[in-house]
Amino acid sequence: MNKLPHLLSLGIFLSLLPVSIKGQSAQLFTPPDSVARLELRYLHPFYESADNQGLLNGNYDLTLSYPINNRWNIQASIPIIFSKYDLDNSYSYDGGYGGYAGAKTTTLKDNFIGNIMIGVNTNHYQQKSRVLSLDLQLYLPTAPHKYDPLSIAAGTNLCEYQKYLYDVTTIATKVTYASNPETGWFYSLSGGAQLLIGKSDYVGDDNDLYFSYALRTGYKIKSFAFGLDYNGIIKLTHTETDAYRYRRSHEFRDRMFDAINVSAHYSLNNFQPSIFYSVYTRNDLRDIISGTLGIKLAYRFAK
Repeated sequence: MNKLPHLLSLGIFLSLLPVSIKGQSAQLFTPPDSVARLELRYLHPFYESADNQGLLNGNYDLTLSYPINNRWNIQASIPIIFSKYDLDNSYSYDGGYGGYAGAKTTTLKDNFIGNIMIGVNTNHYQQKSRVLSLDLQLYLPTAPHKYDPLSIAAGTNLCEYQKYLYDVTTIATKVTYASNPETGWFYSLSGGAQLLIGKSDYVGDDNDLYFSYALRTGYKIKSFAFGLDYNGIIKLTHTETDAYRYRRSHEFRDRMFDAINVSAHYSLNNFQPSIFYSVYTRNDLRDIISGTLGIKLAYRFAK
């Protein structure tokens, strides 16, 4: 099967994202509370046009939440890319409008630390099992300049693409309203804005504004929880030159990326492992990446 259309689409998507369009799902990171928490998240993609996708290949996030008092928490997160893929065809992008040129073998490799996040969170409990949460986050421009935006490794986490862009600073906000019963059905609604600031190929002349959202529901029973999430990101700013530059229309849907996630969680005292699987809703994206497997290990430093 010829993978050229898949590679071409991927190159266009990953080039177009920063100049024409957060949040994975609500379930991927547990909302901070009054207990210090350390989390490690791992995302492993399943690409249609790549071979030798090693078990450790993927995107990692190491996140710390530390309470200042009963309502306020400080946060920090380090995103890490560790990936190496062999394309199962003989094409590679030449970087210009000429399209693709023949090549014997194409190996894409990315190992680096992305944009480190620091932030604060505050929680306001309206009832015993309901909480209104606000996050304010700053992504520092710590990703290395050598990062190749056409690498398929970045497609693992399109909904949080700002974590991997070099020379870009992001200011992000998120508001979440959630129920958290001890047993039974639960839900959460969240939305926020991200402003990308930078002088690079990835940000427009007037900077870029995004809106992200997530809807979650699930059921808790004893130490287990099962969840279903829908999350997405939309770019609100757009220029007329985007469609001409990348030979794509600038329809609203082209600036919208969303995914459905199913998850299972287990709580063993302070240790809380989770497993989940994410699928993009757009057919053209699923032609490139069939899905993403996620694993999260969280530990609460409670007495």
